[in-house]
Amino acid sequence: MKSLLALLIVFFCGTVSQSVFADNSKLLGTYEGIIWANSGNPGTTEFYLTHDQEIEGKYVFIDGELGGEDKGLLNSCDLSGLVLRCIWNDEWGTGDFLIEFEEDFSSFAGQWFDEISEDGRDVTDQSGHTWDGVRQK
Repeated sequence: MKSLLALLIVFFCGTVSQSVFADNSKLLGTYEGIIWANSGNPGTTEFYLTHDQEIEGKYVFIDGELGGEDKGLLNSCDLSGLVLRCIWNDEWGTGDFLIEFEEDFSSFAGQWFDEISEDGRDVTDQSGHTWDGVRQK
């Protein structure tokens, strides 16, 4: 009986782990779009999973004023349904990143904010700056 119970626990834990991985893996990949920084700048956003199956990302965009590339990271990410919340961080600062994916995760639209909200943000908050992307094949 104990070995059956142990087997069921191992099976259940493995199933839960795989389902979490499957949900997070839907958004993985590279997206091309606009990351607003003084103008509508072309940008690339990439989402990946860490070894702990946590969502993280990185981004690069062309700085319209300075003419160079700006790079940064997305961490502390949380996917809830189609809404992804992260913290962006680059040489210019840190703040909230909040986007909503299409149902098939082929694209997203959202915003970045100059600061981290203590109360959390809703996807209807329009006080940020544009950040969108379309998945690259």
